[in-house]
Amino acid sequence: MSENNRKTIASPVPGKVAEVKTKPGDQVKRGDLLLIVEAMKMYNRVLTPYDGVVREVAVSAGQKVNTSDPLVVIEV
Repeated sequence: MSENNRKTIASPVPGKVAEVKTKPGDQVKRGDLLLIVEAMKMYNRVLTPYDGVVREVAVSAGQKVNTSDPLVVIEV
């Protein structure tokens, strides 16, 4: 598949990755939970807006992220 079929999910807020709920090769549907980012003691659920296959998870639990940092790449 071409790069045009890959969509990157970015961090909505700066914080720390609390939990990763997916791995490369997983089939996901729109609305599935990909990971959780903790920011100021609030847990932000990062959901996929696409149906597809996870091609890359760019972060791991405990890693700090900034707004717009790439988290997951989905092939649609």
